[in-house]
Amino acid sequence: MEKIYTENLIPLMTSYTTPFGKVDYGGDAYLVYGGYNYEPYHLFGTGQFSSASSKGIWVSYEFEKPERIVKYTLRTHSWLYERSPKSWTFDAWDGTQWIVLDTRDNQPQWTNTDKREYEIKNSYYYKKYRINLKNSWGSYIHLSRMEMMGELPNKSFILHEGEYKKFNPKILGKDPKIDVVPKMTSDTSPLGKVTARGAYNPAWQAFDKDSSTYWYDNGSSASNPSWLQYEFDSPKIINKIALDSLIITGSAYGIKEFTLLGSNDGLNYDSLLSVDNHPNRSTKETYQFNNKNEYLIYKLKFGLSYHNYYTLVSSFEMYEMATPNTPAFWSTISTTVPTSNQFIEKGIDSLFPLLNRTLTQLEPFPMIQRNDILVSGEVGKVFSKTIDLKKYFDIRSIRTEVK
Repeated sequence: MEKIYTENLIPLMTSYTTPFGKVDYGGDAYLVYGGYNYEPYHLFGTGQFSSASSKGIWVSYEFEKPERIVKYTLRTHSWLYERSPKSWTFDAWDGTQWIVLDTRDNQPQWTNTDKREYEIKNSYYYKKYRINLKNSWGSYIHLSRMEMMGELPNKSFILHEGEYKKFNPKILGKDPKIDVVPKMTSDTSPLGKVTARGAYNPAWQAFDKDSSTYWYDNGSSASNPSWLQYEFDSPKIINKIALDSLIITGSAYGIKEFTLLGSNDGLNYDSLLSVDNHPNRSTKETYQFNNKNEYLIYKLKFGLSYHNYYTLVSSFEMYEMATPNTPAFWSTISTTVPTSNQFIEKGIDSLFPLLNRTLTQLEPFPMIQRNDILVSGEVGKVFSKTIDLKKYFDIRSIRTEVK
């Protein structure tokens, strides 16, 4: 299905902070020439933007709320297009580092007021994005305008008997035996985000499903204790964890005292579990606790280990509270033409599962003998069976068998 994009989500900027949002830059200065400042905020306004050299410069825009950008455009100057960029990356800031979403190298020479569009794959919402310009076709890096677009949802309803309805598919319940943290290969891959107080060994190795690797913090103290947390991509109700450790030195293992905390903003935390005497051994210990609240972030805050305040975790698993399956059902959204907000918020993402016909052979079912409808003189036998044509349609064949 063809994607439908929003208009440019960045307002026409008249300064670095007006009318809203924030423009920033780095890597090089902007050009000042002929009494004109080619400032970076002009990239999102009506002026002209240029770096002071060709060594590279980045320009970012920070939204007021996270946006999922899936397309951006670049437009050249009308009279300095030969100084337009040659190579760059389009990046997103995840709060810790820049994530590269798109890379363009050795792009073709630009033309007068050339506008190019670039579609990208991006599944996440970020507040800040940037264009990281590496070089150009000339002695400076010039651009006239940059735009960023999101994706408009393509939603539908089914009109049935005067009501606009939505099909709600079956939702599988939560399996309490599955570790809901994926096998991590970095602090942010493949999903979620791992952070820690310190990391002599990488924090994500506590979640890599390999008990021989580990996260180790050897810089903690009583006044600055270790902590390790995982942020999910959506809130979850965790009511069981499993922890394992390895030897730090001698026979001293890396976990003894800890508290499990839950948060939805990374600022305010609720205490969910406290343990004062985790065993001094390398066995996976499971802790069940009472929690019925959803949290986006789960954090282990450590106290003493069996080697001062140093902490070593070789495995940290989390399990959700069991929930039953929710059967598929139809819900009525409106008896009049739905509003645009109703389409966006409640519409069906795809009609394909509903319109995808399957050929089914039904199990035999008995019919009712209706010889009473025969008129006098007629011979033979009559059988009757009602078939729900709302459920079964495009019937290919019917076979009857008299026993």
